[in-house]
Amino acid sequence: MAAFVVLEDRGVISVGGADASSFLQGLISNDIGKVDSTHAIYATLLTPQGKYLHDFFVAQAPRGGLLIDCERDRRDDLLRRLMMYKLRAEVELADVSDSLIVIGLIGDNALAKLELNETPGDAQARDDGIIFTDPRLAAMGARAILAKSSGAEIFASDGFTKSSPDDYRDLRLAFGLPDGSKDIVVEKYFPLECGFEELH
Repeated sequence: MAAFVVLEDRGVISVGGADASSFLQGLISNDIGKVDSTHAIYATLLTPQGKYLHDFFVAQAPRGGLLIDCERDRRDDLLRRLMMYKLRAEVELADVSDSLIVIGLIGDNALAKLELNETPGDAQARDDGIIFTDPRLAAMGARAILAKSSGAEIFASDGFTKSSPDDYRDLRLAFGLPDGSKDIVVEKYFPLECGFEELH
């Protein structure tokens, strides 16, 4: 049965401006060139020594710019670190967590109901937001970044049942996927020590 879970522990940072893509390309662990209206990625921000600081999802916003789906409790730290590298780049960074929410979409037929394929990161615009197959592992279903005012209702009206964050956590644990800094000690572990090479 397809279900939706409001991931209240996630925040969203927007990255806009003419240099948005080139700015992130020099900072994150994945190729920002893969991100477009049909594809999202999973990436990390690392220390100069290559140790874990943050992990997040990056998707293209329907009206331009990029959206970073990150840990809500640590979004200020991520935003601060990104600001440090801004320098003269034409980049606009903003915490948009008050207006956007992140929703997990799980269940055996969730991807089919969303008309997403099982290619990790497969994406499409949806109701002024974006939905995408989990870029780490398609078996985790999909994620959506949508307007907080109507995001959950969209899926309820599409036949998804509301589920709890515990159900999403149990599914994540079944696949051995880390939950950011809750499972990875910041500034201690290298991504390869956490199995990130298997998460695209």
